[in-house]
Amino acid sequence: RAFARRTLQFALVGGLGLALIVGGPLSVQCVGLMGAGPTSLLHADALVYARVRAVALPFALSFSAMEGICRGLGDTRSPLRAAAVAALVNTVLDPLLIFRPVGLGVGGAAAATVVAQVLSTSLLFLKLLPKLRTPPALPALIDSTDSSPTATDPETEIENMAPSPTDPIRDLDRARS
Repeated sequence: RAFARRTLQFALVGGLGLALIVGGPLSVQCVGLMGAGPTSLLHADALVYARVRAVALPFALSFSAMEGICRGLGDTRSPLRAAAVAALVNTVLDPLLIFRPVGLGVGGAAAATVVAQVLSTSLLFLKLLPKLRTPPALPALIDSTDSSPTATDPETEIENMAPSPTDPIRDLDRARS
């Protein structure tokens, strides 16, 4: 569980870092590395797509991490279902956001992908959440079921172990001496 949580945290932090790089001041260079340099006819559209799509990078990396966690738990169906939901949502939203009435063009395609990615990641996270929670610690269980002072107080335990004044073994020791 701890390893799974650390993996998910690493994916979120890595995704945020990549989102800042791809969607931030280095977006022109990133798009150029993908073949849409400043002189390309696709440069402006590629820049819009990359910047909008960068918003979902933490979700994309988290989805990949959770997919691995699910596979490690023997659950290959949940990631498949979440990916199918993403594909369906993206298929429905793409024409609505790209063409009229909204007409966002390439930015609409990126926005549809972002919505689909966020939704599928959220669904998979909700599926994994019960398995990622830490079970209550044993002392907490003892505290909740036993209200005696000996359950949690070591000094009281030691005092209770000492023989009482009416202890029969102590009386035998006194009789022998």
